[in-house]
Amino acid sequence: MSSGKKQTLSLSLPAEMIDWLNSSAKSQSLPSSDKAARCCINCVALGDVVMIESRDSIERFDYRAVNIELAPEQIKWVDSICAKTEGSSQSQVVRSVIKSCMNAEADVV
Repeated sequence: MSSGKKQTLSLSLPAEMIDWLNSSAKSQSLPSSDKAARCCINCVALGDVVMIESRDSIERFDYRAVNIELAPEQIKWVDSICAKTEGSSQSQVVRSVIKSCMNAEADVV
């Protein structure tokens, strides 16, 4: 996916996913957790990682508001998945993407 001017998405993610993004960014020498999220979206969008649907109850996790910068093409992809899945939100799609990457082989993500 192209790396056009980034746009900010405000999302609700479980603390464990935010921690995983931070840890992945650090272990892979990425500049930020935003870059780790963009890598995850690319892996799923390009078919390198199969998306796992995340429909966990909001009460089960410590959710936090987070702003993530994505390329316009990535936002379009997230929105296209929202349009295909009734009742889903950008946050739910990104949670599914991150969950998928958390469960994938490290050398794939």
